Amino acid sequence: QAIQLAEAVFGDTLSKAERKLLEYSVVGKVADYSEIGAQNNNPSDAKKWSLGRTLRSEFITWVCTDETIYPFLTNSGLRVLAAKVIGSLDLQFSSIKIPLEFKFCAFEQSILLKHAKIPSLDLSASNIVCTKLSDGSVRASLEADGVQIAGDICLGNGFSAEGISICRANIEGNLD
Repeated sequence: QAIQLAEAVFGDTLSKAERKLLEYSVVGKVADYSEIGAQNNNPSDAKKWSLGRTLRSEFITWVCTDETIYPFLTNSGLRVLAAKVIGSLDLQFSSIKIPLEFKFCAFEQSILLKHAKIPSLDLSASNIVCTKLSDGSVRASLEADGVQIAGDICLGNGFSAEGISICRANIEGNLD
């Protein structure tokens, strides 16, 4: 039924990778997009990754914020391994009810979490590129000023970003 909800919103544009994320999230499993060989899963080389590993930021935002999808997701939340996320992931001012785990993922634009509320956030070994704005300025890769994290935030194990802004954050767990 989660797939039917997604199809109602995204229609024919719902990709196989996005379907996989939903299918795995409703049973609490990691949506693993990795390929054989560590060299094929380095987020800094994501430009070489196949389309089958690509998730749209709009889709992830919908899963994180749409009240109709929550009953189908488990408490494990979104668990993603070695995917490429296209578009700026904008979750600013959102109350997200599920943990977010994106390990070895490549974000082609910024992650915006200003004043968001999240149970936990794991971006271990992921790479986030900054967003270049139309006026020529650059937005930090991870903007999380005022974010409230009820648990841990993991930014280790080779995590890389082109600028992080996390002023006035409230992290009740560990910052790793």
